[in-house]
This record gives sequence, C-alpha cells and structure tokens, in this order.
Amino acid sequence: MKQFDTAIIVAGGKSTRMGFDKAFMKIGNTSCIELIIKKLKWHFNEIIVVTQEISKYNFIDVKTTHDEIKNAGPIGGLHAGLKISSSIYNYLIACDMPVLSDELIIHMKKLLSLRPDIISCKNNGFIEPFHAVYSKHLTTRIEVQIEGGEYSLFKLMLKSKTKIISDTKIKSICKSSNLFTNLNTRQELAQFTAEKVNN
Repeated sequence: MKQFDTAIIVAGGKSTRMGFDKAFMKIGNTSCIELIIKKLKWHFNEIIVVTQEISKYNFIDVKTTHDEIKNAGPIGGLHAGLKISSSIYNYLIACDMPVLSDELIIHMKKLLSLRPDIISCKNNGFIEPFHAVYSKHLTTRIEVQIEGGEYSLFKLMLKSKTKIISDTKIKSICKSSNLFTNLNTRQELAQFTAEKVNN
C-alpha cells in the first residue's frame, strides 16, 4: 500500500445555495472539479470522487464511489473514500474549493514521519476539516462515531492523534492567501472569478 498517493474529493452536497451542482461551476472555461483534479494530479496518482451521481464523472479519469453511510455529511464522504483508497494517508478536499497549495502538500508529506492519524490546518483560529490528511486506519473509528450519532469531523480530530499546522506556518509556506476559499453562492463564484481574471 502506498503511503500518501491518494486524494479524496467530497462532491456529495446538495448545492442548495448555488442552485446547481457546485462541482461543475465554471471557473474560466474549466469546471471547478476538473480544475481541482488537474492540480491534485501533480501530487497524487489516485483521485477518488465521492458522489451520489457517479455517472456525471464518467468523462473524467478518476475513481468514483458513493456514501456507504447515507446522510452523514462530509464524514460520510471521507469514510467512503478511505474504504476504497490504496494509500495509508489521504488528502481531503471539497469540490467547491478551487485553490490548492503545492507547498502545503509537500510540507504535509514531511509531517507523515510523526505518524499522525490526521494532519489539519488552523485558519484564523479555526481548525479546517478540508485541505487535511486522514489515515485509512480511521475507517472503523468513523463507523463507531457515526453509530453513536456524532457526525463531526472535529470530534474525530479530538479522538485522534492530530497534528495541527499553525496559521503562522501556513502563511510562511503557502504562496496563496485564499487557500481555504469555498464557493457556495453565485455571488462568491462571480467574485472569485473576477479576482482570478484581475490577478
């Protein structure tokens, strides 16, 4: 089994505020999901998309799966991805997060020597569940947690050996200042696209 060669993209949300599937919103001439996959392929040979509509992704060269545990939110998507992953460690991102940092992923690879269960980032004092690394060994722990009625990724972090990368460290290694951007509305999409064009 590979150590860190898999990225999991959670694409199971209902996109209620956007009004259409966020994975396929256009950023320039490219859909958000294709943009994310293109960037991830610089670092990972296995890309897993967790979605309830697998047929939508037939044109993209990725592995697909759906939530085994229904209506569990992001932790259910993580669980589904971990179950079919061929890596011990897995990078988790959502389909509406178009910004990635090569520097952060490289730094996370170095932290694997600490043998954590999870590597997560602190963003303005908030611990981020995405742009995070999760061990495949967490699969059973997630199942137990969900059976107990707890669906929070933060609770999973509290119960696990979690390495937190500080705000200061992230700012020092990442070229992008908007790493944790997620696009939930048409207004946010329009603003992000305009800023991308201007920069």
